[in-house]
Amino acid sequence: MSEPLQTERGRLQIRFRPVADADCGLLYSWLCNPAVAKWWTPPASRNEVVEKYVHRAGENDDFRSYVILLDALPIGYIQSYEDGSETVGIDLFIGEDAYRHQGLGATIIRSFLEDVFGRPAIKRCIVDPSPENTIAISAYQKAGFRRSAQQPDPKTVLMEVEREAE
Repeated sequence: MSEPLQTERGRLQIRFRPVADADCGLLYSWLCNPAVAKWWTPPASRNEVVEKYVHRAGENDDFRSYVILLDALPIGYIQSYEDGSETVGIDLFIGEDAYRHQGLGATIIRSFLEDVFGRPAIKRCIVDPSPENTIAISAYQKAGFRRSAQQPDPKTVLMEVEREAE
């Protein structure tokens, strides 16, 4: 993955690990946090988290679900999904309040894109944040995403980044 972040506290490493059953309580609490629930639909129960984020990832190779780790500390969630073409979509949130609005978003996204574009068949990555989620839009732009010429849904902003020429 990408170079460790240099901070006042030293170097921090961003990593991603697959979501496991043991993460369901943490995911549930993050998704119910008002700062996350503003942009993500809160789950009705922990069982819904298991079905939507753990079992779905285990049953479908086109859907991947990860916990974002800053060093060893879980701070958020990221997922990717393929549509059978050369495109992958991603979604993410920082679940821990202390790490939101700290400038980590673009670094997390760039680091995850290294994995996405490490898959030879993938040529493009898309995201579709709400037009009101200006913080997310800014983080995606800093990570290299640009607004797509296509805007199929007025409730979202379709953004894309293509694999760099080799």
